[in-house]
Amino acid sequence: LLKSAARRKSLRRQLAALRFPPCISIAAMKPVALGLIAVAASGWLASVGHCMAISQGCSARTMRYDYIIVGGGPAGSALARMLSDDPDKQVLLLEAGFGSQAALGGARRAGLELKGAEPFNIFDIPSMWADVAHHKAHHFDEDGVLVAKVLGGCGVHNAMLYVRALESDFQRWNLSDWDFETAMRVSNKIERFDGAPGLAYHGYEGIVSTSRPEVYDVVSVAFLKTVDSMALPIRQDFNEPGKRSGAGIYHFNIANGLRHSAARAFLAPVVDFGGLEGAYNRARPNLHVVLGALVQRVLLETQEEVVGNSTGRARAVGVEYVLKRDPYEPGDPDPAVPYEQPLQVYTKKGTAKGQLPGEVIITAGALNTPKVLMNSGIGRRDYLRKMGIRPIVHSPNVGLNLQDHPAVALTYNRRVDPTSRSVPHPSDAFNTSMKDYMLRVNASLESSGQSVTGVKIMDPDEVVETFSKMMKSMNITELEPNQTFGLHGSPGISVGGFFRSDALSSEERATRLARARNVDAGTPEFERIKEEVEKTPIDEKDIAASLKGLPDIQLTLFRNLNEPHIVKIAQLEDVSLEDIVLMTVSLLSPEGRLRIFLDPADRQGRIRILPEPANVPGEILYPDPDVDSKAEENLNYHLLLTEHDRQALARGLTLARALMGGEPVRHFLQGEIWPGPAYTQIPDPNPDLGAWVSQNVYPNSHWCGTSAMGNREDSVLDHRLRVRHVQGLRVADASAIPTIPNGNVHSTVLLVATRAAELIREDAAQAAQKRKKQKR
Repeated sequence: LLKSAARRKSLRRQLAALRFPPCISIAAMKPVALGLIAVAASGWLASVGHCMAISQGCSARTMRYDYIIVGGGPAGSALARMLSDDPDKQVLLLEAGFGSQAALGGARRAGLELKGAEPFNIFDIPSMWADVAHHKAHHFDEDGVLVAKVLGGCGVHNAMLYVRALESDFQRWNLSDWDFETAMRVSNKIERFDGAPGLAYHGYEGIVSTSRPEVYDVVSVAFLKTVDSMALPIRQDFNEPGKRSGAGIYHFNIANGLRHSAARAFLAPVVDFGGLEGAYNRARPNLHVVLGALVQRVLLETQEEVVGNSTGRARAVGVEYVLKRDPYEPGDPDPAVPYEQPLQVYTKKGTAKGQLPGEVIITAGALNTPKVLMNSGIGRRDYLRKMGIRPIVHSPNVGLNLQDHPAVALTYNRRVDPTSRSVPHPSDAFNTSMKDYMLRVNASLESSGQSVTGVKIMDPDEVVETFSKMMKSMNITELEPNQTFGLHGSPGISVGGFFRSDALSSEERATRLARARNVDAGTPEFERIKEEVEKTPIDEKDIAASLKGLPDIQLTLFRNLNEPHIVKIAQLEDVSLEDIVLMTVSLLSPEGRLRIFLDPADRQGRIRILPEPANVPGEILYPDPDVDSKAEENLNYHLLLTEHDRQALARGLTLARALMGGEPVRHFLQGEIWPGPAYTQIPDPNPDLGAWVSQNVYPNSHWCGTSAMGNREDSVLDHRLRVRHVQGLRVADASAIPTIPNGNVHSTVLLVATRAAELIREDAAQAAQKRKKQKR
């Protein structure tokens, strides 16, 4: 009976007609109905896979959990793995999106797989990261921002750079449990560094792989030679303490030639995603992952509204979510799956012997976490009432303090020098390089015990045109002699730099020059020096001075125009990508802040991102709930910048121009396209250049800070990531970061998640010990 597909289909229709909840508990049925229905239900559940570790929620809703994790991005993936390492703990991970990398259930994602290169897809192949970022179906529908809506979150569409936070970042946080020594220990604990052995600031036995770049293109090599010719330091490792300032080589989350995202690293080895044959089939029974689960709110129990420093407390007891259908699922929706219906799942009550109450941990990211909190009744009470939400916990800073690394960019025409090529241009060698790459990936996986069967070799006739065009744009003219995975094993980035912008201001330059001439500040001679400096371009001494102190500018060199934010902003849609070299300039410590509001027309829909009002501490300017939000009105990103931020970015552009104008890198460039020669440094500050920065600044999608930890009573979280005034609820993602780190944020997000697992275990152990003492 149960093996008959037709019979199973019939039973499924019967159950649907009877209006049984699709996850009904067999034990709860009336005895008269138990017989056939129990058999039918068990066969139905098995047939549609709803009781597997990966499901759309059946088994997930019939039990209570020790931990419910909201969001399967980098933080959620890491936390789910670490908390489920304890086999006695039941863990549920809810993710709004679906599979991504092949090992994460995305092996057959329609429109994303490489024909003939299965089981991998473009989520896996480092060279294709920018193309992933343009697939709207795999992102939240937010205007002007890139927020991945797939298992793995931003970790499966970012540029894979691995840059840790500095000691000064943790000093600014000023939180117990978050000192630099702890951060170093935790980061080393999860890192598997493929580099020089025995370094105290790297880990070698962890889960997440980091490595040096596979490919150094000729422009990047020339850039480092230019920096070296100016007697500036070349850094081999930006993560070495005290060695951040200068230019050098980035590290990446890449292993065996494939993207090594946090989700792939933490989840793929323990959950059966139906991906790589024979490689990841070790299902972990105490970890449930539900895909397509869009969480609407946290379920809170409380007798009355908890206000400010009140002694009252609410308790998180579960979450409410709706199931979304996979847009790539073939056929009609299964009528037995309750799509778009509110579903609830609960944590353990803690009433059973030896059992502690469960926890809800939100890891939905800096843009979506405050949305979940506000829809749960946690936020500024007057705003929640305006939005028609019952306020439960007055937490006025939810959604505030949104930070990013705002960026501008320089683009250059590339001078093609045929004599410099040591390998064929990729437009001529695309198929050969893909075949070679796939063979090398398979060999590397075999050598590490992760053999993948059935990898097909690329058929030149089956190459997808989009990817062929992308490879034409790679601008590779030299490969590192010992490269292993070729063009496709690199994200198209290898070098960058960190500098201090205020060293380039006319005031500081004049002070340095006056000091060298023994001229006192405030004298007429000093004013003449200042006028002289304002009309003089920066030189190598000025650049050297920008290495002293904490850097606030990050430069990243792209060998082609593959930064996903740039093409439309720079109005270069019609420009051939292979003809462009790109240098991005990011501000690492911006003064400006944004804030998140709900959409008055649809609280569960798009968020609204607006600037925080300058110089009005504590004042909240709400959007009118009666006015429908329009996409074109959302995210006026240039309003993020303060005057200080504008000038810092303008000086960063000046620095980048000076470096790109030196030899030998200048040999490979034949003219600046954007912003162009009309926007110069002189005079400093140049109001025209500052205006250009305001008009052309773009988001880096390094979002953080909207549910920040802090020592104040009105901080959203305490120093152990607990939502204030709510028991059993934490936030453990980028939104918990108080101030944005000095570099790419991804590694700090993994630090927060890993530290969260430690804090949760510590608190659980203390609670268990306290309960034991009370029983005595």
